[in-house]
Amino acid sequence: MQNIFRFSSTIKYWLTLYIYILFPILAPRLIEGDSHLTKRIIYNMIAALGICFPFSLLSQRFHKILMGLFLVFYLLSWIEICHLHLFDYKLMHFSIQIILDSNVSETTEFIYNTFDTYILCTSAIFLFIILFCWYYTSKFHITTKAKNSFVLITLIALIFSINKGFHSTIFNRYQLLPYRFAKSTYNYYKDKYDLIKLQQEHKVPHFTNLKSSNSPTKGETYIVIIGESADRNHLGYYGYNRPTTPFSNQDLKPIVFKNITTPHASTLLALRDVLTFSHKGHVKEGIRQGSLINIFNQAGFKSFWLSNQYSQGKYDNLTSVIAHDSAVTNFINDKASYIISNNTDSHFDEALLPELDKALQDNSPKKIIFLHLAGSHTHYGFRFPKSFDVFQEHNKNSFEKTFDDYDNSIRYTDYVLSQVVKRINKRQEQSFVLYFSDHGDDVYLDPTSCHCHTTNPKKQTPPMYEIPFLLWVNSAYQKNNPQLVEQIKSYTERPFITHHLIHSLPTLAGLSFDLQEDDKNLFAPSFVPEKE
Repeated sequence: MQNIFRFSSTIKYWLTLYIYILFPILAPRLIEGDSHLTKRIIYNMIAALGICFPFSLLSQRFHKILMGLFLVFYLLSWIEICHLHLFDYKLMHFSIQIILDSNVSETTEFIYNTFDTYILCTSAIFLFIILFCWYYTSKFHITTKAKNSFVLITLIALIFSINKGFHSTIFNRYQLLPYRFAKSTYNYYKDKYDLIKLQQEHKVPHFTNLKSSNSPTKGETYIVIIGESADRNHLGYYGYNRPTTPFSNQDLKPIVFKNITTPHASTLLALRDVLTFSHKGHVKEGIRQGSLINIFNQAGFKSFWLSNQYSQGKYDNLTSVIAHDSAVTNFINDKASYIISNNTDSHFDEALLPELDKALQDNSPKKIIFLHLAGSHTHYGFRFPKSFDVFQEHNKNSFEKTFDDYDNSIRYTDYVLSQVVKRINKRQEQSFVLYFSDHGDDVYLDPTSCHCHTTNPKKQTPPMYEIPFLLWVNSAYQKNNPQLVEQIKSYTERPFITHHLIHSLPTLAGLSFDLQEDDKNLFAPSFVPEKE
């Protein structure tokens, strides 16, 4: 009996190598719930055998190099397991896009907030398997006696894997993670650099029949504030039981839109659709049709993009690419030294106010200024100064403290809004401030609340989509547009998704153009609510 289970050095070598290759492919599947789980496990075992094909062709002295290249599998597998643990959903293309869109500071802060015992143990297991297999394979010298048979077996397995998982959309659930990641990476950078090429060649879309109802000689100043991770249900304007909005209604009362939602629960995807003509089923074409910034530029406005979100350069991500359509672009967090010394990826949002003052002092008669806040981005405690640590009654544990910190960040955002509103209230030319958030967060005391937003459709909740949408107009705007203001006040109950903001915002500035569709225009009488 003992002789039956006695393997040769060659067999032991190939078994160890197979385990080394199989583990990162199979590990995510073992913890993933799926109706096709058994089939997927079997397929992954065959796929791992197929990946042994180059090992069977080359001599043993090259195997360490191939094993080293295989560390990419381990890294991607570890990322997918962490994704499954955090979001209970496999790593899909939209999550991969968000990973690619993240910079070093965002990644560091995300790890800081999510690293836990599970991820630590997973990391240790992965490291153990790697070191064990590298050590154990070095103990054996393999012979070439069965090499031809092994080449044939691994080739058949490889052909099966490619045929089933790589080329048929019917079997896309069987695609190996590296292929999924490579395909998503390719599509992401192709879309991004297509837009970069358009900018470099100065092929900015031309909007036909672009007109303004306002006098070309009169001044106009408009400010669009894009918040971050703000759930409208945490704002006093929407009936929240905490005083989170005590500042921004002191000088001017906002027009509060009560039924506004975002198209996506992630910054990248939401702003892609908010700033361009992109929406579901019309992404690539929508991006190429132009942006809100392009419209205002062509209409004779000087455009500014002032951001408190980190950027590594002009082409850091798609939002940054679109932002650089502006005449003036300023990401105040482009200094790595600030992040290192302050352990956070942004200043407090009031650091944008001096930059706003510079823009307001610009002598251009017509200006549109986009302010992109850090808002309530995790870690919430990083988003407000100590003087705004007002809500502390639930600070019994870290979960409840996070809840309080979130409300403190909302209250601080309201303070920043009030400072902007004060500035437009003093201006002589017609001005407005529009504030909305890219998306919301699910932050409640209920134990099921994730205190997050997610790309997992199974885990997404209404608070991740329900965003604040507030409009302030100064006296000059009210005087010049009395009928429009009264109409707008009657539209506050309209259900609206912000991926059609590009059809709506120009109306507030008196602009119209051929691509504008009034049935998608929140501020038009002929608006038609979008069916979910």
